[in-house]
Amino acid sequence: MMSRMCYIIVALMICLGAKAQTIGGISGTVTPGLNIVRGDANKDGSIDLKDVRTLQDILLKIEKLTLESEVNGDGHVSISDLPALIRMLQPRYVPKQLLVYRKGKLPLRFNICDIDSIRFEMPKEDPYGWVDLGLSVMWATCNVGASQPEEYGNYYAWGETETKASYTTNTYSHYSNGTYTKLPDNIANTTYDAAHMLREYTWRMPTLAEMDELATQCTWKWTAQNGVNGYLVVGPSGKSIFLPAAGHMRDVPINVGFTGFYWTATDDNSTPAKAMYLNFTAHDQHWTTFRAYGMPIRAVKPK
Repeated sequence: MMSRMCYIIVALMICLGAKAQTIGGISGTVTPGLNIVRGDANKDGSIDLKDVRTLQDILLKIEKLTLESEVNGDGHVSISDLPALIRMLQPRYVPKQLLVYRKGKLPLRFNICDIDSIRFEMPKEDPYGWVDLGLSVMWATCNVGASQPEEYGNYYAWGETETKASYTTNTYSHYSNGTYTKLPDNIANTTYDAAHMLREYTWRMPTLAEMDELATQCTWKWTAQNGVNGYLVVGPSGKSIFLPAAGHMRDVPINVGFTGFYWTATDDNSTPAKAMYLNFTAHDQHWTTFRAYGMPIRAVKPK
């Protein structure tokens, strides 16, 4: 078996000069200078560096493989030494990269030698509904934790991703000994974003600027949907969403059914204790309140 492996590895050695070397217990002659592999291993009619991967695959299929020394520095003599041995046998070879270009974004880069397989799949269907109001982002049809537009959904303290019975400074996870933890100025798409953490795909909390769009570029009409009070918000596209008057939570629910409070992902940079939110009372103004209070979240996603 060892003789078979020696034959294959010697066959892949690059012509880099007439100098004898012994690497990993396997001897061969290499000559510095040229990038040539001896032997068309993949039978594509040419002899090039693509044959190296084929030779590696052949070696991996050998039931019992013995290397005489530890090559990759992990402290073990095993099949994992093979890629390191191949790299040592061809010192001038730099693995090519696979570049995946996307619309207007920097390409994703992958080292070809690290890729096991490439598979194309149909994208999973996003289970959450959304509406294009004609603004910069898509708006969800329901609050986070709700399945119908008129449902209040869950309440969250700003920067928390779990619900609880009481929403005060004493129960706020980002408050301790009279000090509020400094969180990012914008928690959208972070581990502090409940919409981002609890929903898959590209959902997140809206920023203050995106909430301003909703407040100032849409028509707001107080109404009731299936017996639940709230605002019907009609966007420039003519499409609409319904925001229920879910109130907010402290030790007890407050103003539920009468007004609405919705978190944005933007903090109040004037004080670490507060963050920005939408208030139904005058939705086109900026409002700030204590981060410890529980409020619903209406998620957005990019177009």
